[in-house]
Amino acid sequence: MKFRKPLNMLEGEKRQNKALEKAVEEDKNFVVCESCKKRLKTEELNKNWFVCSYCGNHFRIGARDRIFRLADVSSFCEMFDDLRSFNILGFEGYDKKLASARESGEEEAVITGVGSINGNKTAIFAMEPNFMMGSMGSTVGERITRLFEYAIKERLPVVGFSVSGGARMQEGILSLMQMAKTSGAVKKHSLEGLFFLSILTNPTTGGVTASFASLGDIIIAEPGALIGFAGPRVIEQTIRKKLPVGFQRAEFIIQKGFIDAIVERTQQKEFISELLKMHSDKKQTAAGKAVKETVKEKPKETLNETVITPKDETKEYVVAVLEQPERITANALVARPASPKARTKSKLAGARNTDRPASGTKAQQLTKEAISREITKEAVVNGSNGSN
Repeated sequence: MKFRKPLNMLEGEKRQNKALEKAVEEDKNFVVCESCKKRLKTEELNKNWFVCSYCGNHFRIGARDRIFRLADVSSFCEMFDDLRSFNILGFEGYDKKLASARESGEEEAVITGVGSINGNKTAIFAMEPNFMMGSMGSTVGERITRLFEYAIKERLPVVGFSVSGGARMQEGILSLMQMAKTSGAVKKHSLEGLFFLSILTNPTTGGVTASFASLGDIIIAEPGALIGFAGPRVIEQTIRKKLPVGFQRAEFIIQKGFIDAIVERTQQKEFISELLKMHSDKKQTAAGKAVKETVKEKPKETLNETVITPKDETKEYVVAVLEQPERITANALVARPASPKARTKSKLAGARNTDRPASGTKAQQLTKEAISREITKEAVVNGSNGSN
């Protein structure tokens, strides 16, 4: 039995209606809005930030175009563009997909850098929908993480535009690791008292939604943006129920408290600059000045395809890129003072496993008697503290 392979829009294939295709063939100066089917002049659409003047439909735009419209003239300086994806796991067909994606003109699915927005010096990242639908691989996660680390060092706010189908399946567990890594970087940025504005665009799904995109101090979305983890079709097939009209769209999501505001693209620059002024860091120096000289310094490591090859240096790449000793760890994220009762339970649980061969740390080598003595000692100390 043969099954028809469904069209996967998240792999960059554009499903255009016949009217749009016909219009493009007849006149390249016009496009048809997929929402209201009105014919629009390309020049006017460009001036209106690619928003339909009839129905307000937000056309999908590239990361570089988005940053160009948001940042002040000549203020944006790209960073970490030397980090690029390669087929680290030897996944079949991944090399061809990367080559095809790079025909879009971008080398990776996210652009990171520093610029100013109405004079407010800011770290900015924008995901690229035309590069494997903004899927998050190890390089995407590394670029975003390094941007947050730079923002911490320079005490900068971060403004991030998310558009993604989720984690990149061709990189397996390495892509899933980026969820924890980017979340840790956002947490560290937050602990420094710095501001992160997350903007969700159409679509923001999967592992990106489940990590840094949902961790902004303020989260806004564009009108009609699809926001969620699994798509509505998958959910319907799982629960076998019809979903409400507009399910997972920004207008539906805001009613559930998941986002703070819906802001049209034409109003975003003013809206964002006002937020940046409200949340400006007093310790930040030289805000709003030209930042070209301060951000041109590249990381010492030059990790690209000419230096790192998947056959010879995969292990070195993973160690160099994915493991940074100064980064916040999972243990640090979940660590909190344990109650005496919780510590006692933990030691009792350890005592039950002491029949297994002991190895590693000193705690792992304790015998049942030693653990019992430790528990008794702690109980006595807690009892004397309580009596005081």
